[in-house]
Amino acid sequence: MAWKVLLVVASILPGLAFGAWLGAQFLVPRDAGLAAGAMVLWYGLLGGLVAVIGAVLLVRYLAGPRLRVTALFMAGVSFVLLVWLTLSFAEMGTERAEHRRQAVAMLPAFELALTGQLEPGLRRFTYTSQNNDWRIEKMDGTRCQGGLPEGKAGNKARVELLSALRGLDVAGVLAAPPGCQQTGELLAMLAMRIHEAKPPPTEGSLSLTTACRGEIPEIAALLERVESVYRIYQKSLVCD
Repeated sequence: MAWKVLLVVASILPGLAFGAWLGAQFLVPRDAGLAAGAMVLWYGLLGGLVAVIGAVLLVRYLAGPRLRVTALFMAGVSFVLLVWLTLSFAEMGTERAEHRRQAVAMLPAFELALTGQLEPGLRRFTYTSQNNDWRIEKMDGTRCQGGLPEGKAGNKARVELLSALRGLDVAGVLAAPPGCQQTGELLAMLAMRIHEAKPPPTEGSLSLTTACRGEIPEIAALLERVESVYRIYQKSLVCD
């Protein structure tokens, strides 16, 4: 009984792999786009189902040494496939990490400074990407300093901050300061600079008011991302 179970179970992975390969090579249209991955997955599941059915039928006709040899052979094939898939996924993960590192390294350096009444309870938030210098001052006068973490998490935070600054530039509020700066409660004063690959740098200053936050989505997005970065990574700061 144990050899029969082993044969059936060991047939699943080869069936999945063969079904996915067959579908990807001959059955999925080249112009399938984003649906191609789902189609390959379904062909893989179909291949696994066919393999299980075939193994169940096969165990009815095999017995003794032939059953053991077949079961061990399929177990060996499954083991080799499992090792190969594990190494392939690990290599893909390494390549993706390297691509992310290169993409982040190509980002322009930028500086961001917000001074005012920031959530949650901050008087000042500054970040300089070139040396990863992050400083905050709380409403009670406590000052903290540190940097965003290295690796994927820190890179994501840097990209989010830079994207928020880019949003202000695209919205045109740096070149033509909005009239809402004169209305509503003043939340913070913004000073920013993005060191472009070709000069001049993109830079400017804004008065961020409650009116601007309500009228200009990019300003609201900047304040939200600054707050999010602080809440998530504040433990990396060292305070006086």
